Amino acid sequence: MVAAELALYGITAPPTSIEGNYGYLHAYSGDPLPQALSAGEGERLAIAQTAMKYYPCNYYIQSINDSVLQLAERADLPLEAIESIVVYTVQAAIPLVCEPIEQKRRPKLMIDAQFSVPFNVALGLVKRRISFVDFTPAEFASPALERLMDKVTCHVDPVLDAQYPQAWPARVEVRLADGRTLVAATQYAKGDPRNPLCLAEVIAKHRSVVAGVVDERTDDAILDFILSLETRSDFAELTRILKKVVLPG
Repeated sequence: MVAAELALYGITAPPTSIEGNYGYLHAYSGDPLPQALSAGEGERLAIAQTAMKYYPCNYYIQSINDSVLQLAERADLPLEAIESIVVYTVQAAIPLVCEPIEQKRRPKLMIDAQFSVPFNVALGLVKRRISFVDFTPAEFASPALERLMDKVTCHVDPVLDAQYPQAWPARVEVRLADGRTLVAATQYAKGDPRNPLCLAEVIAKHRSVVAGVVDERTDDAILDFILSLETRSDFAELTRILKKVVLPG
């Protein structure tokens, strides 16, 4: 809306902001398909194909986390027997969430952890969950997590890379002291429109993020309003509810 108002006053964007060398298309793909912008125009809403992040980390790590949690649920995966953890991903992910590996294995801040494959992998295996509440300095320095982070390496898989960016797949291999290798793979991360979250999962994600910041009664009111938007006529009511969070009392 702000952009539209600025345009009314003659303040416009660069003419090649979409297709230019530093434009939107090239920012998201090395081989963009500009025709996709107008494909199916008027027939479908692109917003309905938006992915939701289920985990509190960079999107390249989402499918990795799904794979890790599949492995974490296995009864035949003793953490003390893990010799190495090999993560296979797409080329675009490597410089962002895998390298430099020494730094990725020792996150200091939350933003470091959100862009660290080793931290997410170790957290998922140790806690069998990857939740917002676990992205804390105490977990960053946890000896149990550090031991596993040191065992994580990342590699590009050409087969997975060929699917990108239409898919953001991953495969995780855990190699054990007894010679076994346990494998889990994910093509579409939980929250991808091709692997959508159910309503209960969306609500659970929401509550995990606002816990400790929004009291339960206020949060119930927020959820009640949002989940009944189609019947609401006074959207100022939501603003009044949210003000209680921003301006308590």
